[in-house]
Amino acid sequence: MNSYEIEILEELREIKKLIIEQQSKLEMFVPCEVSLSFIAKQTHKSRNAVRDYIMRHYSPNIDFWKKGGNIYVSQNVAIEYMKRSA
Repeated sequence: MNSYEIEILEELREIKKLIIEQQSKLEMFVPCEVSLSFIAKQTHKSRNAVRDYIMRHYSPNIDFWKKGGNIYVSQNVAIEYMKRSA
């Protein structure tokens, strides 16, 4: 490898490190389980729109579940959905 390729690889490693740090910060602000109401409020979408999307694209009892009359999703699903809706 020449010096230019080595420099590019180092820059890519730095970018990867920054992305991982940002993801960690985002995960700190999103709880382990998130209600559909929270997601709807954050994305300015209706609860029905959020619920329909979640039910079509994710697995019940793994990615989302019902608890006390409300539907909750995992942290990963919530982050994916909110990134998609941004």
